[in-house]
Amino acid sequence: VNSHVAVETWLAEAITLFQNFQESNAAKAPEDLGSMGYNGDHNLFVKGSIRDIAYQDSGLALDFYKSFNTTFHKPQKYFGHLEDLDPEDFFLCDADGLEFSNALRMSDYIRWTGDLGGVTQLPGGTYMARCPNGRFWLAPSCRHNSSECIPLLAAGNGWIVDAMMQWSTVYGFPVAIGIAASWDIFVSNVMNTRSLFYWWMPDATFLQLDPSYIVLPPHS
Repeated sequence: VNSHVAVETWLAEAITLFQNFQESNAAKAPEDLGSMGYNGDHNLFVKGSIRDIAYQDSGLALDFYKSFNTTFHKPQKYFGHLEDLDPEDFFLCDADGLEFSNALRMSDYIRWTGDLGGVTQLPGGTYMARCPNGRFWLAPSCRHNSSECIPLLAAGNGWIVDAMMQWSTVYGFPVAIGIAASWDIFVSNVMNTRSLFYWWMPDATFLQLDPSYIVLPPHS
């Protein structure tokens, strides 16, 4: 009899699918043997240096989602611009396998936000993210002028970019989301630009940046 063991399994986006699989495939579903001793999470992060400058300068708390609403605040003044980034460091939005072209996730984006300006409808009726320059998706609050967008750096094939898009649209984040073309490029851009970025905890890659998790409203 062969036994298979999986450790550090991230089910954040698939927890309901996993529960449904367990119920419908009781003989095949893996058994949860409990915690490894820590919880994992992933989210949007801001560098400690940017966070501290904003708070000292104007009392703006960039580790809280409401501080990014441009109706009341100007968070862009503490960040860099798209022009600071090399476009070749980022995937084209229509590259194979990216979450930007995940039909189900983009359909959900339309369903929950109604933002038809943020997507392109393909001949088969499905949707993909609309990227005006081919490499960055622009949030509604800065879509009229990309120079007002804060770069938001994603990794992998666009891990949780659909959630980033929804947060940006619903909460008014003025961001331009791009997916780094490799892990090394992602790390380099996080280190060397004034951007928001995706990250997960626990992990030591960016500890020296003293980053803060951006607090968002709880959701189901």
